[in-house]
Amino acid sequence: MDPAAQAPPTRPDDPATATASSGDRRPGYLYRQVAAYLASQPDEWLKVREVTAAIAARSSGAVFEALKKMAAAGYATHYT
Repeated sequence: MDPAAQAPPTRPDDPATATASSGDRRPGYLYRQVAAYLASQPDEWLKVREVTAAIAARSSGAVFEALKKMAAAGYATHYT
């Protein structure tokens, strides 16, 4: 048997080897999606629902929390 053909052992909690069954619910995945979308719209004023719809997120509350973290870190600006 070819040793290169053998798959390395995986742990179910290892994000590097997570399978499709975990889907988009890995830690930090939504934050990265939101960040990528904001980067693609650099000069736009966006509402939470617009970002939620654009990235097909399940929860606008979760998107809002990601946006709050970005604003606190200085990566986004929050206007009221």
